[in-house]
Amino acid sequence: MVTTAALIVAAASVLYVLASWKPAHYAPARLTQEQKEAAAYRFVNTVITPVNNRLGEGEPFSLTLWEKDVNAYLASMDEIYALQPDRPGKSHIGRVYREMEKAGLADPAVSFRDGVVSLMVRSKQYDKILSAGVSFEFVSSGKEIRVHLSSVRVGRLPIPRVIIRGILDDFKVRQDSAGDGNQDVEGEPFGGGAGVSSAQIGRMLVNVLASIDGDPLPAEHRLRRWLLVRIEQIDVAEGRLTLKINPIRRQDE
Repeated sequence: MVTTAALIVAAASVLYVLASWKPAHYAPARLTQEQKEAAAYRFVNTVITPVNNRLGEGEPFSLTLWEKDVNAYLASMDEIYALQPDRPGKSHIGRVYREMEKAGLADPAVSFRDGVVSLMVRSKQYDKILSAGVSFEFVSSGKEIRVHLSSVRVGRLPIPRVIIRGILDDFKVRQDSAGDGNQDVEGEPFGGGAGVSSAQIGRMLVNVLASIDGDPLPAEHRLRRWLLVRIEQIDVAEGRLTLKINPIRRQDE
Protein backbone atom coordinates (compact mmCIF):
# COMPACT_ATOMS: atom_id res chain seq x y z
CA MET A 1 0.00 0.00 0.00
CA VAL A 2 1.34 3.40 -1.00
CA THR A 3 1.59 5.70 2.00
CA THR A 4 0.99 9.44 2.07
CA ALA A 5 4.66 9.98 2.91
CA ALA A 6 5.70 7.97 -0.14
CA LEU A 7 3.42 10.04 -2.36
CA ILE A 8 4.86 13.25 -0.94
CA VAL A 9 8.42 12.03 -1.55
CA ALA A 10 7.53 10.99 -5.11
CA ALA A 11 5.85 14.33 -5.82
CA ALA A 12 8.81 16.23 -4.38
CA SER A 13 11.19 14.21 -6.55
CA VAL A 14 9.17 15.01 -9.66
CA LEU A 15 9.10 18.71 -8.79
CA TYR A 16 12.85 18.70 -8.20
CA VAL A 17 13.48 17.08 -11.58
CA LEU A 18 11.19 19.59 -13.32
CA ALA A 19 12.84 22.53 -11.56
CA SER A 20 16.31 21.22 -12.45
CA TRP A 21 15.54 21.03 -16.18
CA LYS A 22 17.68 23.32 -18.33
CA PRO A 23 15.91 25.04 -21.24
CA ALA A 24 17.06 23.62 -24.57
CA HIS A 25 18.04 27.05 -25.90
CA TYR A 26 19.86 28.24 -22.77
CA ALA A 27 23.38 28.93 -24.06
CA PRO A 28 25.14 31.68 -22.09
CA ALA A 29 28.48 32.80 -23.46
CA ARG A 30 31.46 31.53 -21.46
CA LEU A 31 34.17 34.07 -22.23
CA THR A 32 37.65 34.78 -20.94
CA GLN A 33 38.48 38.36 -19.96
CA GLU A 34 40.24 38.82 -23.30
CA GLN A 35 37.19 37.53 -25.17
CA LYS A 36 34.90 39.84 -23.18
CA GLU A 37 36.96 42.87 -24.14
CA ALA A 38 36.94 41.75 -27.78
CA ALA A 39 33.14 41.31 -27.65
CA ALA A 40 32.76 44.81 -26.19
CA TYR A 41 34.72 46.36 -29.06
CA ARG A 42 32.75 44.22 -31.53
CA PHE A 43 29.48 45.54 -30.05
CA VAL A 44 30.62 49.14 -30.52
CA ASN A 45 32.06 48.58 -34.01
CA THR A 46 29.36 46.35 -35.50
CA VAL A 47 26.21 47.54 -33.70
CA ILE A 48 26.53 50.98 -32.12
CA THR A 49 28.71 52.73 -34.71
CA PRO A 50 26.65 51.56 -37.73
CA VAL A 51 23.41 52.49 -35.92
CA ASN A 52 24.75 55.96 -35.09
CA ASN A 53 25.82 56.43 -38.70
CA ARG A 54 22.34 55.48 -39.91
CA LEU A 55 20.73 57.79 -37.38
CA GLY A 56 22.83 60.63 -38.75
CA GLU A 57 21.56 59.88 -42.28
CA GLY A 58 17.98 60.37 -41.10
CA GLU A 59 16.47 57.52 -43.16
CA PRO A 60 14.53 54.43 -41.91
CA PHE A 61 16.66 51.32 -41.47
CA SER A 62 16.61 47.83 -39.94
CA LEU A 63 18.82 46.46 -37.18
CA THR A 64 19.21 42.69 -36.79
CA LEU A 65 20.64 41.22 -33.58
CA TRP A 66 21.71 37.58 -33.58
CA GLU A 67 21.19 35.40 -30.53
CA LYS A 68 24.81 34.23 -30.25
CA ASP A 69 26.12 37.79 -30.49
CA VAL A 70 23.66 39.13 -27.91
CA ASN A 71 24.70 36.42 -25.45
CA ALA A 72 28.34 37.45 -25.92
CA TYR A 73 27.35 41.07 -25.28
CA LEU A 74 25.49 40.06 -22.11
CA ALA A 75 28.64 38.36 -20.87
CA SER A 76 30.57 41.58 -21.59
CA MET A 77 28.23 44.22 -20.15
CA ASP A 78 30.83 45.76 -17.85
CA GLU A 79 33.45 45.87 -20.61
CA ILE A 80 30.94 47.65 -22.88
CA TYR A 81 30.14 50.08 -20.06
CA ALA A 82 33.85 50.87 -19.66
CA LEU A 83 34.08 51.89 -23.33
CA GLN A 84 31.48 54.64 -22.90
CA PRO A 85 33.22 57.98 -23.73
CA ASP A 86 32.16 59.72 -20.51
CA ARG A 87 33.09 56.70 -18.36
CA PRO A 88 36.43 55.53 -19.78
CA GLY A 89 38.76 53.03 -18.20
CA LYS A 90 38.79 49.52 -16.84
CA SER A 91 38.17 50.83 -13.31
CA HIS A 92 34.45 50.60 -14.10
CA ILE A 93 34.62 46.90 -14.96
CA GLY A 94 32.75 44.87 -12.35
CA ARG A 95 29.76 47.12 -11.67
CA VAL A 96 27.16 44.99 -13.46
CA TYR A 97 28.76 41.76 -12.30
CA ARG A 98 28.67 42.92 -8.67
CA GLU A 99 24.97 43.81 -8.90
CA MET A 100 24.19 40.37 -10.34
CA GLU A 101 26.28 38.76 -7.62
CA LYS A 102 24.27 40.61 -4.96
CA ALA A 103 21.07 39.28 -6.53
CA GLY A 104 22.46 35.74 -6.58
CA LEU A 105 22.30 35.57 -10.38
CA ALA A 106 24.79 34.62 -13.07
CA ASP A 107 25.15 33.61 -16.72
CA PRO A 108 22.37 35.64 -18.39
CA ALA A 109 21.26 34.56 -21.86
CA VAL A 110 18.53 35.15 -24.41
CA SER A 111 16.79 33.03 -27.00
CA PHE A 112 14.85 34.32 -30.03
CA ARG A 113 12.10 31.96 -31.23
CA ASP A 114 8.66 32.28 -32.87
CA GLY A 115 7.89 35.86 -31.83
CA VAL A 116 9.09 35.36 -28.25
CA VAL A 117 12.24 36.63 -26.57
CA SER A 118 13.22 34.25 -23.77
CA LEU A 119 15.24 35.88 -20.98
CA MET A 120 17.20 33.35 -18.93
CA VAL A 121 19.54 33.50 -15.95
CA ARG A 122 21.01 31.03 -13.45
CA SER A 123 20.22 31.21 -9.74
CA LYS A 124 23.55 30.65 -8.01
CA GLN A 125 21.98 29.64 -4.70
CA TYR A 126 19.85 26.85 -6.14
CA ASP A 127 21.74 26.26 -9.42
CA LYS A 128 18.45 26.43 -11.32
CA ILE A 129 17.61 28.27 -14.54
CA LEU A 130 15.00 31.03 -14.32
CA SER A 131 13.36 31.88 -17.64
CA ALA A 132 10.76 34.38 -18.81
CA GLY A 133 9.21 34.69 -22.25
CA VAL A 134 8.16 38.13 -23.52
CA SER A 135 6.50 39.22 -26.75
CA PHE A 136 5.70 42.62 -28.25
CA GLU A 137 2.48 44.11 -29.62
CA PHE A 138 2.03 47.49 -31.27
CA VAL A 139 -1.11 49.26 -30.01
CA SER A 140 -2.69 52.72 -30.32
CA SER A 141 -2.18 52.70 -34.10
CA GLY A 142 1.50 51.93 -33.70
CA LYS A 143 2.18 54.73 -31.21
CA GLU A 144 2.79 52.39 -28.27
CA ILE A 145 4.35 48.98 -27.65
CA ARG A 146 2.85 46.57 -25.15
CA VAL A 147 5.23 44.02 -23.62
CA HIS A 148 3.47 40.73 -22.83
CA LEU A 149 4.74 38.13 -20.37
CA SER A 150 4.02 34.71 -21.85
CA SER A 151 5.56 32.49 -19.16
CA VAL A 152 7.95 32.45 -16.21
CA ARG A 153 9.53 29.22 -15.07
CA VAL A 154 12.11 27.63 -12.84
CA GLY A 155 13.26 24.82 -15.07
CA ARG A 156 9.92 23.48 -16.32
CA LEU A 157 7.95 24.58 -13.26
CA PRO A 158 5.71 27.61 -13.87
CA ILE A 159 5.86 30.45 -11.32
CA PRO A 160 2.48 31.94 -10.33
CA ARG A 161 1.85 35.23 -12.13
CA VAL A 162 0.87 36.98 -8.88
CA ILE A 163 4.43 36.43 -7.60
CA ILE A 164 5.94 37.76 -10.82
CA ARG A 165 3.62 40.76 -10.77
CA GLY A 166 4.85 41.61 -7.29
CA ILE A 167 8.49 41.34 -8.38
CA LEU A 168 7.88 43.54 -11.43
CA ASP A 169 5.98 46.14 -9.41
CA ASP A 170 8.81 46.28 -6.86
CA PHE A 171 11.36 46.62 -9.69
CA LYS A 172 9.39 49.51 -11.20
CA VAL A 173 9.12 51.32 -7.84
CA ARG A 174 12.87 50.98 -7.26
CA GLN A 175 13.67 52.24 -10.76
CA ASP A 176 11.26 55.19 -10.47
CA SER A 177 12.93 56.24 -7.23
CA ALA A 178 16.49 55.74 -8.52
CA GLY A 179 18.62 58.77 -9.16
CA ASP A 180 19.39 57.79 -12.77
CA GLY A 181 15.75 57.37 -13.72
CA ASN A 182 15.62 60.65 -15.66
CA GLN A 183 13.90 59.97 -18.95
CA ASP A 184 15.71 62.95 -20.53
CA VAL A 185 19.19 61.56 -19.94
CA GLU A 186 21.37 61.87 -23.02
CA GLY A 187 24.93 60.99 -22.09
CA GLU A 188 27.94 61.09 -24.40
CA PRO A 189 27.24 58.94 -27.49
CA PHE A 190 29.70 56.41 -28.86
CA GLY A 191 31.50 58.26 -31.65
CA GLY A 192 29.80 61.58 -30.82
CA GLY A 193 27.26 63.30 -33.05
CA ALA A 194 23.71 61.97 -33.47
CA GLY A 195 24.45 58.83 -31.53
CA VAL A 196 23.05 56.65 -28.80
CA SER A 197 24.88 56.47 -25.47
CA SER A 198 25.28 53.59 -23.04
CA ALA A 199 23.13 55.54 -20.55
CA GLN A 200 20.28 55.57 -23.06
CA ILE A 201 20.68 51.90 -23.94
CA GLY A 202 20.53 51.02 -20.25
CA ARG A 203 17.49 53.23 -19.69
CA MET A 204 15.66 51.67 -22.65
CA LEU A 205 16.26 48.16 -21.31
CA VAL A 206 15.08 49.17 -17.82
CA ASN A 207 11.92 50.69 -19.33
CA VAL A 208 11.17 47.49 -21.24
CA LEU A 209 11.59 45.35 -18.11
CA ALA A 210 9.49 47.74 -16.00
CA SER A 211 6.67 47.71 -18.58
CA ILE A 212 6.26 43.92 -18.76
CA ASP A 213 2.54 43.17 -18.35
CA GLY A 214 2.04 46.84 -17.44
CA ASP A 215 1.43 50.10 -19.24
CA PRO A 216 2.59 50.19 -22.86
CA LEU A 217 5.78 51.96 -23.86
CA PRO A 218 5.83 54.86 -26.32
CA ALA A 219 7.15 53.72 -29.69
CA GLU A 220 9.14 56.95 -29.92
CA HIS A 221 12.22 57.66 -27.81
CA ARG A 222 14.15 60.92 -27.74
CA LEU A 223 17.90 60.52 -28.24
CA ARG A 224 18.75 64.19 -28.63
CA ARG A 225 16.69 67.34 -28.24
CA TRP A 226 16.38 67.43 -32.00
CA LEU A 227 16.22 63.69 -32.73
CA LEU A 228 13.47 61.16 -32.05
CA VAL A 229 13.71 57.47 -32.83
CA ARG A 230 10.53 55.55 -33.63
CA ILE A 231 10.43 51.74 -33.44
CA GLU A 232 8.05 50.71 -36.21
CA GLN A 233 8.42 46.93 -36.15
CA ILE A 234 9.85 44.19 -33.93
CA ASP A 235 10.35 40.81 -35.58
CA VAL A 236 11.49 37.85 -33.49
CA ALA A 237 12.38 34.78 -35.55
CA GLU A 238 14.67 31.75 -35.26
CA GLY A 239 17.87 33.00 -33.65
CA ARG A 240 17.41 36.68 -34.48
CA LEU A 241 15.61 39.87 -33.50
CA THR A 242 15.06 42.62 -36.07
CA LEU A 243 14.01 46.19 -35.33
CA LYS A 244 12.70 48.57 -37.96
CA ILE A 245 13.86 52.04 -36.87
CA ASN A 246 12.80 55.43 -38.17
CA PRO A 247 14.87 58.47 -37.04
CA ILE A 248 12.83 61.70 -36.96
CA ARG A 249 14.53 65.09 -36.88
CA ARG A 250 12.64 67.93 -35.22
CA GLN A 251 12.55 70.88 -37.55
CA ASP A 252 12.03 73.43 -34.77
CA GLU A 253 15.43 72.73 -33.19
